[in-house]
Amino acid sequence: MDYVLRSSLPIELVEIIMKDVHNRYMKDLCTEIKNNVVWVRTKDGQCSFLIGKTANNPFYLLRVFE
Repeated sequence: MDYVLRSSLPIELVEIIMKDVHNRYMKDLCTEIKNNVVWVRTKDGQCSFLIGKTANNPFYLLRVFE
């Protein structure tokens, strides 16, 4: 898609179109992150975050940061 746009449009328009496509593609992912990621401090005092998708799927430890 990038090649086709660049061959027929000015670079400024290509960048605007590609940015819009990217934002539309990432919209659902951004919503998931805003609503389903929670930062926590573990019992050991380390920072981590939890992810959960539904009420039936409780949050689970994803990664521990030191």
